[in-house]
Amino acid sequence: MPTRFSIIMPAYNGAKVISRAIESIQAQTFDDFEFIVVDDHSSDNTLDIVRAFAQHDARIRLLSTVKNSGGPATPKNVGIDNATGDFIVFCDQDDCYTPEKLKRFDEVLRQHPETDLLFSDYWVEHTDRETQRYRYLHDKREFLTRAGAYLQPIGTGLYDCRRFIGCICGGIDTGMATISVSIRRSSLLQEPHFFDPRYRVVDDIDLWMRLAARLRTRYLDEPLSIYFSSPDSLSSRKHVVDQEAVDVHDTAAARFETMLNAQELAAHRALRSRMAYRLACTRFGDASACLRHAWQSFKLRPNLLAAKLLAERSGRWLLRM
Repeated sequence: MPTRFSIIMPAYNGAKVISRAIESIQAQTFDDFEFIVVDDHSSDNTLDIVRAFAQHDARIRLLSTVKNSGGPATPKNVGIDNATGDFIVFCDQDDCYTPEKLKRFDEVLRQHPETDLLFSDYWVEHTDRETQRYRYLHDKREFLTRAGAYLQPIGTGLYDCRRFIGCICGGIDTGMATISVSIRRSSLLQEPHFFDPRYRVVDDIDLWMRLAARLRTRYLDEPLSIYFSSPDSLSSRKHVVDQEAVDVHDTAAARFETMLNAQELAAHRALRSRMAYRLACTRFGDASACLRHAWQSFKLRPNLLAAKLLAERSGRWLLRM
């Protein structure tokens, strides 16, 4: 019998947190899975920790990259290449599953076997620099309202995602996180490439866009994972996130524009304009970069903020010449 789920965990210098993640997977009430940990050439004792778990759990397979790749995309791709399960799910080394996650996914996927991509809600546990911790639902229960035009109820808490690429490009939160998705492996293998190694943070958003444009996607309104947010994480580096997000959405504009209606196209241009403006602000000390992004923001959607930034920075730039 084929394995039902392949769980893929990219790992890099995660000695302080990876045990918690592994234990949450071992605590699943559904046990038909393989667990692939791909170490991205860690320099701490992450490998030793995973090996110790693997010695007592035959479901754990430990793989390693030849050298550090600089981001999670490559180790996730290595995991996909070695996966054998019907469906692929992910868990980052600093995140966790709730005990019933795989059981609930299996129930939904068996009840709706035509589903290619299933994603659920998730908790965010935030720790600030003063180590204050609090947990909340990632969308504060607003996702159903914002994305309502694209969601068709098909069961208790379960929704069919209609034309979901329009939802993603239309400035609405995708609702997805790497920890919250399950993808049919045979459908994923039809992609020319999986996670794009050019991106260190938004490699997942790039893939969700490509998959949502062609796969039958469903949303389960239950929080079944815990995403741990930290001010020291890569995703907290706003300049990296903003630059990558601009690149991803600019590529999406060319790739998916024929699939969007006029309202979605306008919303996507507005979203790209806002992101370009934020990027211009983060590059304020670099006059040429700031001007380039501010001009991009203004071209996409003429706005006073970008115009003021252009006027201010162009004046300072001319004075330097």
